[in-house]
Amino acid sequence: RLATLLLPPASVRCLLAGACLRVLLVVAFFVVAHTGWYSVVVAPPLVAAIGWGSGYLVTGCFQLAPDLLPPHLRDANVSQQASLLNAAFSFAAVGGLLSSFALLFIL
Repeated sequence: RLATLLLPPASVRCLLAGACLRVLLVVAFFVVAHTGWYSVVVAPPLVAAIGWGSGYLVTGCFQLAPDLLPPHLRDANVSQQASLLNAAFSFAAVGGLLSSFALLFIL
């Protein structure tokens, strides 16, 4: 993505800070969605920021992950690294959907 070319993540801590900020944006979205008439104005930019943050975090993880492996494993397992990252992100997306459905039934 273009954002990671202009502002590449420097470390896993940077990605963690971005993930925490994204969680705060998600909470803000739900608070704004239940408050009233101005949620029509505030919600779309929040959704855009949440979507942008998701893409940035995924791309940042793909960029940083190979550097965290020892050099002798890095080159030999490039396709396995990509497969594991894709599986982990898919599992996280399904987990997010399942937890949102569970919250719908609880609330």
